[in-house]
Amino acid sequence: MSRKVIATIAMLMVTLVGVAFATGQRETAAQTAVIRQGTGPSWTWDTSPVTLSMYVHEGWYNKQWDVQSTLLDRYVTDKTGVRFEITTPAGEGAERLNAMIAAGDLPDIVTIGWYEEQFPLLQSSGMVRPLTRLIDEYAPTFWDIIPESMKLWYTYEDGNWYGFPGFFWAPEHITEETFLETNQGMIARQDLMEQLGIVPEDFTTQDRMIEALRKVRDANITYNGRRVTPVNLGNLATSWHSVMINFPDFFAIPREDRDGNLVDRRYHPKFLEAMQFINLMYREGFISRDNFTMQRAQVEEAISAGAVFLAIVNIADYKTPMTNLYQFDNAAMMVPVGPVLARDGAQPFFSPRAFAGWTVSMVSANARRADRAIRFFEYAYSEEGQLALQYGVPGVTFNMVDGRVQYTEEFLAEQERDSAAAWARHGANNFWWFYRPPFHQMVAAEPEPPALGYNMDRYFGQFAFPDMAWANTDPPGGTEEAIIRGEAGVFWEEQIPRMIMAGSAAEVEQIWRAALQRLDAMGWQQTLAYQNRRFQENKERLNLDFAWPPNRR
Repeated sequence: MSRKVIATIAMLMVTLVGVAFATGQRETAAQTAVIRQGTGPSWTWDTSPVTLSMYVHEGWYNKQWDVQSTLLDRYVTDKTGVRFEITTPAGEGAERLNAMIAAGDLPDIVTIGWYEEQFPLLQSSGMVRPLTRLIDEYAPTFWDIIPESMKLWYTYEDGNWYGFPGFFWAPEHITEETFLETNQGMIARQDLMEQLGIVPEDFTTQDRMIEALRKVRDANITYNGRRVTPVNLGNLATSWHSVMINFPDFFAIPREDRDGNLVDRRYHPKFLEAMQFINLMYREGFISRDNFTMQRAQVEEAISAGAVFLAIVNIADYKTPMTNLYQFDNAAMMVPVGPVLARDGAQPFFSPRAFAGWTVSMVSANARRADRAIRFFEYAYSEEGQLALQYGVPGVTFNMVDGRVQYTEEFLAEQERDSAAAWARHGANNFWWFYRPPFHQMVAAEPEPPALGYNMDRYFGQFAFPDMAWANTDPPGGTEEAIIRGEAGVFWEEQIPRMIMAGSAAEVEQIWRAALQRLDAMGWQQTLAYQNRRFQENKERLNLDFAWPPNRR
């Protein structure tokens, strides 16, 4: 987070009170037209045409609601009456949202990560409406499908609930048939493994993994006119996920000490071990210098083209290019391997994919049709809405067969001709803001090919554990702890490539020790103490003495 953003957040805290007062005075004639009763789910009570404005705080998201060209958009609009005008960030991610907050000019619906600094600001400002009141007034049948755990976890300190999460793993929905999913993983080209005599077990120890990757490097493989890179760490130009999350999870670096206190894993000796291992892969020539400047689209293109042997990435981000590669060449299947372990051989523990949710959607105080907004939330979270938004138009894109989604022959034929065009026309799997993970595990089609998508999730899901105790521990924007966190984050991101590209393991250790000393000098322990207090509060809410699995044995 830049100093500019930190200063903007601090300014917003001062201006929000005045903005909220002005917003609270607005009365709209549209609300007088609300239909307040009916039969069936609340979202069916009024399906007259309405357009809702929606801001999604994800710069990569490019969906536009198009009832003319997209079958799903037309279907959902016909069902609910709702169309969307969707906007996303431009330029620096927070600038557009901060400007809207400062001006008191929020759209009808605001969707942001629950971890963003603006989320607590919006909750405390009066600029978004309590969902409890909206549901009671406009969508009473919504309560029938809302898990109590969701409401309790997202209740703000003022006693109100403001943000409806997507990707929330409600304990009420978890069964013996469901399993936790994770973004961490290692995926390798099965055909090249077989060609070079490499087996999946070679990726479980550091020494065997280095030997396997040397075979790839020395073979100097060309595929479809492209040299195959032994290792790709994802979109390092914008995310250090593979370094700061994958490897600490692979190496089972504790997130809680034996006394139950929050741990900053960067200070643990095994973090140094992880950085030295990544550095060794770089010095061996397995990782290209180009990887450090790659954006997500470039990584997707490289995987789709078959130019990556081993991807150590956020696997959720790259299922599509892996599928594209397989559709181009059925022999070029990417399969889960590893994960590589620390030298102590400790069992890995992976943070799950958005266990406490990913984004939250809020209804702004100046929404002209708050009734239609909350009712669309109800539709989107219902089983009917979940099936449509994820899989497409019933009877056109998919059918339900024995309780499972089965894509139609027509859709599969379109995919075979042009996969990207087929998904664009049908519009499915592109509106995830109310997604229910356990539900989709129960209804999703059995994957084809079997090693892609679903089975990658199942393979790495065996290492995942509930990590809700670590959610929402960061300090609110504008506080001294938040400023330290922002400055320390910028500093640390500068040290990661220095450690990876260091000339020796000894130099990695030198940079690491100096970086930790610098963090302490910046006041990091003050921020860590705040995070630990929030961590302890979370454990108390969850009735846990310890949250890290080895501590609970």
